[in-house]
Amino acid sequence: MCFSSINLDIDTAQQLALQEILMERSKLIAILTGAISIILAIAYLIVVQLLDYRDMKPAPMSQVVSPSAITISHWQVDKITQI
Repeated sequence: MCFSSINLDIDTAQQLALQEILMERSKLIAILTGAISIILAIAYLIVVQLLDYRDMKPAPMSQVVSPSAITISHWQVDKITQI
């Protein structure tokens, strides 16, 4: 009976050790993905700031292509009135 309780304790200890290793791995992955997320956010902000500082000049009117307009007119008489 004593050996079964020792085996149970060893199995429990092994399971706890495995859970602790997996938890440490999960913590490491969470920290790594958080760091990558922060780096991407800072890079995005830098790119937006660089694009915002550009000197934006409007295009010359000779380069602006105006689309042709299509107009449709339709008349319909719904009622006939007698005078």
